[in-house]
Order: sequence, then structure tokens, then C-alpha cells
Amino acid sequence: MSAYATAFPDYRLTTDDLLAEGDRVTYRWTFTGTHKGPLAQIAPTGRKVSVQSIGIARVAAGKASELNMVWDKYALMQQIGALASPAAR
Repeated sequence: MSAYATAFPDYRLTTDDLLAEGDRVTYRWTFTGTHKGPLAQIAPTGRKVSVQSIGIARVAAGKASELNMVWDKYALMQQIGALASPAAR
């Protein structure tokens, strides 16, 4: 996460959904920010991004003990111009 905090210093994580059942918690959130710092070898573009993610955590003794997360990194790369968007093809 520190690489993304450097690349998007104004980032925000907004919880869109939070569901719990038994020892599992499922959450969906949106990552937003402005590309103001380097991301790997990609120079800052100044572009704003909005990327959705979903995760499932197993909770034991009040703490997340296992985490599975999926987020749309492809959309992030499109939004900063590192990959062509489908409309541009």
C-alpha cells in the first residue's frame, strides 16, 4: 500500500458495502486519488483515478487473520494512461 500512498498522496478509501456472516467479513470499497508521484516506472500524470475493490476477511479474536482481495488494477493503469482504454482502440 505504501507504493500507492506515494503515487496517490491524496488517496481516499470509501467503504461502499460491508457484510458479515460468521467469521467472514466481505467489503467493497472505492480507491480515489490523483496520480502525483511515481508508480513503479510510471511518472506522475496528474490524472484522477477511481477504482473499485472487493475483499473477504476471516476474523479471529477480533482481528483479520486472513485476507483475500481483488481490485481492478487494469482500470487504474488505463486511468493514468499507462494502458489504452477500450474506447481508444
